[in-house]
Amino acid sequence: LYSSSHPSHVKNSIPFSQFLRLRRLCSDDSDFFHKSESMCQFFEKRGYPAPVFQAGHHRAQLIDRRSSLQTSQRKERSDRIPFTLTFHPHNHSVKSIILKNSKLLQNDPETGTIFSQPPLVSFKRDKNIGNFLVRSSFQTND
Repeated sequence: LYSSSHPSHVKNSIPFSQFLRLRRLCSDDSDFFHKSESMCQFFEKRGYPAPVFQAGHHRAQLIDRRSSLQTSQRKERSDRIPFTLTFHPHNHSVKSIILKNSKLLQNDPETGTIFSQPPLVSFKRDKNIGNFLVRSSFQTND
């Protein structure tokens, strides 16, 4: 559902990724247009705003099937130091504070060599009830 607590950039990218997947699966353009109409109805039922799924649909329409089947090129590795936060909607303000004040670390003589670039702020998923109930290994009492 669009009302879920996932980050907005994740929720907004789902329609495009699904339309792109549909573009790869449909060898005929008429099949793509037919199936994409039903996918638009699906996103509407899930509470997605019309501009979000229409933009994803439009972006996928601009890509021809041959280029959608090609693998993407990976970007170069970055030397930025990662700063990982547990995802919560209020942690976006923490991210903006860190990025706004990263110049303090860059301009300091002791930390300037370490933080030559702003840190790469990322979010990780918090533990859910399944993490506490399910064990990934079998334990025996020998």
